[in-house]
Amino acid sequence: MIDTATHAVVGSPITVGFNPQFIAISAVAPPALQGAVSRKVHAAVETFNLPLALAPFNGNDVVVGLTNVTNQQYVTVSLANVASSDGTVGGSGSVRIGFLQGDVNQNRVVTVSDLAQVNAQLAQLVTSANYLKDVNASGTLTVADKGITNTQVTKALPAP
Repeated sequence: MIDTATHAVVGSPITVGFNPQFIAISAVAPPALQGAVSRKVHAAVETFNLPLALAPFNGNDVVVGLTNVTNQQYVTVSLANVASSDGTVGGSGSVRIGFLQGDVNQNRVVTVSDLAQVNAQLAQLVTSANYLKDVNASGTLTVADKGITNTQVTKALPAP
């Protein structure tokens, strides 16, 4: 099991450097997807939202918890027959996410480039600019993140 966050692109999935605690999907009337993010709390530092590419939807937030997601796999989260607050129904949308621990540059394969990017952030504060390098989502960029990434070098997501 991966215990880090996620990222993905609908239709053209990309890799996940993290295992999200949940995915937030937004919707409104008439139901049509407006936004989706992978959200992960990095210890006590902050909660970061990684924007995900969309397939149509709109409005209120829908939170989908993800459990038992393993490394090197794709997951598709789909919603159908969504009803809006004004009674409109029939909205739908989906987001496909690829999970690959240590793929901090989001290219669907863990390479020495990912390792170098993590290494370059060691001992830095976790921010919105570098949170993908906090591979274990501990809230601190440490040699543990480098070690996890190193164990994943050469691993890749299967072709979409």
